[in-house]
Amino acid sequence: MFDKIVWSIGFFNSIVNSCLILDNYDIPITYKNVASISCDFSILLYGVIVPVVYYNQIESWKKRVEVIMRGCFKPKVAPLKDTFGHDLVSHGACEDTTKYFEMLAKQWK
Repeated sequence: MFDKIVWSIGFFNSIVNSCLILDNYDIPITYKNVASISCDFSILLYGVIVPVVYYNQIESWKKRVEVIMRGCFKPKVAPLKDTFGHDLVSHGACEDTTKYFEMLAKQWK
């Protein structure tokens, strides 16, 4: 388990370091561009593959990711509060609608 993690980290670190070393030599620009692109691609793969290897190899990561994913999809509903932090209590749609139209009728008079 741990050896796969170490090998994946070491592999990508050696690729990135060799690409960066090649970039500092006096070589044709084509080789420098290839080294730069391969370095960027290795960093991208490193950011994607290493967490996948960790997830597949370490049981605590699996449990933690499951807990996080369960929490992501739960709706978080908080009570409505006014500006001063007091709870806004709805009395129901019928009562609110009646009150609205009564206030509207008073304004029209």
